Amino acid sequence: MFRATHGSLSHKFANEMKSEFEMSMMGELNFFLGIQVKKYDNGIFISQSNYAWDIVKKFGIEGKSHAWTSMSTSIK
Repeated sequence: MFRATHGSLSHKFANEMKSEFEMSMMGELNFFLGIQVKKYDNGIFISQSNYAWDIVKKFGIEGKSHAWTSMSTSIK
């Protein structure tokens, strides 16, 4: 749900978002602009794993081996 000083502004914003992005106004938030949102008792978890998996499938590398990218643990 969107909140605004006037209800009509909230509906206008929702309609603009629906026309620009694939979305619905039903139920609890699960995805927002490609980010997966999960609500737990102790907090909220956000992830882009579905987005990353879609990229992997798009380029046909589902069954390929992965390689680690080394990274310094001492540099901030």
